[in-house]
This record gives sequence, C-alpha cells and structure tokens, in this order.
Amino acid sequence: MPIVDPLIKDLGGEIKEVYFTPGENDMLLIVEAPDGEVMMKFKQAVATQGNVRTNTTRGFTEAEFQRIVADLP
Repeated sequence: MPIVDPLIKDLGGEIKEVYFTPGENDMLLIVEAPDGEVMMKFKQAVATQGNVRTNTTRGFTEAEFQRIVADLP
C-alpha cells in the first residue's frame, strides 16, 4: 500500500498482507509491529490522512495460543 507502507516502516513495523474485502470493511491489512504502542501510532497516523476508520485485533500464533492455554487450570 503506497500510502501507508512508509508510515508503518518508519515506526518499525511491516505490512504483511493486504486484502480488499466486500461488506462492512473495504480493506484488511495484516500488520506486524513490535508492540501495541507502534500500532497505536500507526492507526493515528493513518487517521490523519483523511476519512478513515480503523479496527485493530491482536492475533496470536498457534504456538502463542498453546502457551497461553497451557497455564489454564
């Protein structure tokens, strides 16, 4: 994505995949960032570009999920 790719790269992240979607959301970006602060900065930087609304979801790899649930009683 020419507009947002430099924004996330400058913050230390990377856009992994881009999907254009029908329905409620027009686009889905898979972004890898070092932490939540970087994602917040990225979201704010994108929002300043114009009429954009974002929704962020933290994804866990299967290995991360297995480690999380391994500690459950």
